[in-house]
Amino acid sequence: MEEVRCIIVKCAEKNDRFDLCFKCEKFPCRRIKQLDKRYRTKYNMSMMENLLYIKEKGIRQFVKQENEKWRCKECGSILCVHRKYCLNCQKTRC
Repeated sequence: MEEVRCIIVKCAEKNDRFDLCFKCEKFPCRRIKQLDKRYRTKYNMSMMENLLYIKEKGIRQFVKQENEKWRCKECGSILCVHRKYCLNCQKTRC
């Protein structure tokens, strides 16, 4: 089995907890804050906002919202947060 390199996943494993970070007494920890800052800057999305939304409205509502938010308006394919264009039709996303 391949070694896990993600510090956040290692935290969950170490604490015998494979759950969402908002359930942790240390939330938001330094690692989540750093990741959130990077994703806000590079990809205009927030890990902490997503986690808090899930806590308030549930995972099903979050997934429904994300399916709408991250769908290409041109071809309907799922968009990647790490790309500024659709991998299917190459149209630049707004």
